[in-house]
Amino acid sequence: MNSDHLGTAGAPDAEALSDAMRTAATGVQAPAGLVQGGLARGRRMRAVRRMQIVGASLAVVVAAAGGTLALTAADGGSGPAATVGRQPTVTVASPTAPVPNVPRLSAQQVWEALKPLLPPGSITNVQLHEPVWDDNPHKMQSAAGVSFVFDPDGKGAGEVSFSIKPTSDLAAYECPDYTGTVATCSRADLAGGLLIELRKDREYPVSATTDDGKAGSEGRGAWTHAANLRLANGFGVTMYSTSTPTDKSGTTGRPAAVLTLEQQQAITSAPVWQSLAVPGSLPTRQATPAQGAGNGAVPENVGAPTATTAPSGTGWGSGTGTGKG
Repeated sequence: MNSDHLGTAGAPDAEALSDAMRTAATGVQAPAGLVQGGLARGRRMRAVRRMQIVGASLAVVVAAAGGTLALTAADGGSGPAATVGRQPTVTVASPTAPVPNVPRLSAQQVWEALKPLLPPGSITNVQLHEPVWDDNPHKMQSAAGVSFVFDPDGKGAGEVSFSIKPTSDLAAYECPDYTGTVATCSRADLAGGLLIELRKDREYPVSATTDDGKAGSEGRGAWTHAANLRLANGFGVTMYSTSTPTDKSGTTGRPAAVLTLEQQQAITSAPVWQSLAVPGSLPTRQATPAQGAGNGAVPENVGAPTATTAPSGTGWGSGTGTGKG
C-alpha cells in the first residue's frame, strides 16, 4: 500500500482507503443478474418495512372463545374497536322433492274386484262409497266400499254391502255371548295370518232381555250374515248380507240372508283383497257409479265365483260388526 494513504503512526486513513477502493473499482462491470436481483431485493425490503410500520400502529387481540379479532388503535384511543367475525355458515336447503302421486284405493276398484267373486244372480241399485283420506296418501280415514241389492235365485232379493280399510281394533273380531239366542258367532285363524269372524243375527240384534225396547233372544227384522276378516298387514274386509232388499222393512223377507256365511268367508278371504290392500299397488282411478249407482239400474247377471283363501280390510263406517259399518 502506498505510504500516501497511511495516517498517523502508519494506520490507514479512512478517506484515503475509500478513495483507493473507488479507484480500484473503476471500470469493473457488475454482472447484469446481480444488479437486477439487488434491485428486486431492495423493493421487497421497502414493502416489508412499510407493513412493519403499519402493523406497529395496531394491537391485535384474539378472542379465543368466539374466534373474533378485535382491532384496537395502538395509541389507546377511545374510538370503537373494529370487530372482524367469522364468515357465517350458509346452509343451502335441498329442494323439496315433489310429493308423488301415490295411488289410492277407490270404491270402483273394490267393486270391479268383487263382481267376479259373487255367485250367479241379479244385481241392482249399486252404490259406491268412496274412502276419505287424510294428508298421508297411505292412510284411509274411512273405508272404500260398495252396496247393492242381490237376488241369487229369483226367490227374493236382499241387500249386500262390502268394504275394505285399515283397522287396528282387534276387539271387533271377538264374538259376543249368544247363549240362549237364535244368533251364532264363530272366530278362527286362517292361513296367511288371517283372522275371521262370522256372525248370524237379526237386523235388530238379539239381546239377553227386551228391556228398553231391545229385541230379546229372537231378535227382530231381517236375517243378517256378517263376515269380518282381518289381514296380516292390518287391513280388514267386512261383508254383510240380509234377507230383505231394504233396511227396516218390518218383514223378514227370505228365510235367510241372500249369501251364506260360507260364501262370504270365501269372498272376503280371496287373494285379490291382499293386493288391493297394499298402498300404492293400484293406479289412481276416478270412481264412477257402476250400474247406475242407486238409480234402479237394469239387473246384471254375475258369473260363478272364483274365490280362494287369502287377505282383506273393513267396513266404511266405524269398523267390523254385523252391520254395514
